[in-house]
Amino acid sequence: MEFSFKRNMIAFFFFIIFVGICDGVVHKVGDSAGWTAAVYVDYSLWSSSQNFNVGDTLVFEYNPLYSNVVQVSRSEFHACTTLSPEAVYVTGNDSIVIWSPGHFFYISSFVGSCQAGQKLDVRVLDGPNLTGPPMKFSVYGPTAQLDGSYHHHSDFAAILLSCVAMACLVIAIAFLIVPQYCC
Repeated sequence: MEFSFKRNMIAFFFFIIFVGICDGVVHKVGDSAGWTAAVYVDYSLWSSSQNFNVGDTLVFEYNPLYSNVVQVSRSEFHACTTLSPEAVYVTGNDSIVIWSPGHFFYISSFVGSCQAGQKLDVRVLDGPNLTGPPMKFSVYGPTAQLDGSYHHHSDFAAILLSCVAMACLVIAIAFLIVPQYCC
């Protein structure tokens, strides 16, 4: 009886850790102003006031008639060019899940927007955010491709699958380790 209780407690502990790993913070870029060049928003100041972690989501809200979101390289970011963008978003309500640590750069490719300050430099810390509220999952709209076509994608399925896989891994590890320490 005691062995089963200890095993359940350890499995519960691993589950709590797993839930923390699948959590992420939703960051609305520019807060109430959103992603715009119509009014001045200091996106550098906004970004420096945030803590970005793996699993977090960036939400870009904007008018697609006047703006877009283009993920670019560091040099393209500083030059406000989009010679070879990594991704282009055009829906006006784009959510981008941060899957890895690193440095990410976003600009608007509309004429004059980037030069007016509509550019975002995001530094993502290594590891999940264990302190924020749970991530709000959603099915994302179409993403514009470089050839002008669109494709629809759902990161909800990818997030769900990765969380289920993580849960299975944690449970398997718990049941392999627990008998060595409980009995």
